[in-house]
Amino acid sequence: MKLFTDREIVDAIFSKESRAVNAATEQVYKQNQKRITQFVCTNGGTKTDAEDLFQDLTIIFLNNVWNEKFSLRDNAQISTYLYSIAENLWYKKIRSSTSALRREKNYMDDFLAAAPDQDSPVQQVIAKEEENWSHVIFNKLRTEAQDVLKAYYDEKLSMSEIAIRLEYTNADTAKNRKYRAMEELKKLIKKFRPE
Repeated sequence: MKLFTDREIVDAIFSKESRAVNAATEQVYKQNQKRITQFVCTNGGTKTDAEDLFQDLTIIFLNNVWNEKFSLRDNAQISTYLYSIAENLWYKKIRSSTSALRREKNYMDDFLAAAPDQDSPVQQVIAKEEENWSHVIFNKLRTEAQDVLKAYYDEKLSMSEIAIRLEYTNADTAKNRKYRAMEELKKLIKKFRPE
């Protein structure tokens, strides 16, 4: 099978001729599916989630080409465009599912107020989803920021101990790095906070 250039893919889709559209769409899938699946799986999703996302992504891409909302510019690549849309769709899904889980948790908390020491299966699922969301956000931090925060919060190390472990000049430097890591984390939480 002959591989299309990005320009030929766009032209084939824009033509709306079914064989050309199918061939171009198949190539787009083969060239981008693995990367997008990897992105979804490393951000708390499954291969099934990735397939669903790719179907939505394909529909959006086709419609954007047909409605002339997408045009191939110099040095632009379809794969970059698709990855950007995939990121937006996936983070939107994470935010909305976490928001729905939070509403469900609030409802269940009220409902189960009589037995506060027992976690229902629904509460356990909600807690797990919130934990997964937290891990996704934390893993977006730079490695150094993760190391500082883990040392301080998980291992309960002092600033002097952190300075020694992470080879900082002194405790004040460690304190400054911890502050910057917290600011970075706050920005990520704000960016991806469920609505």
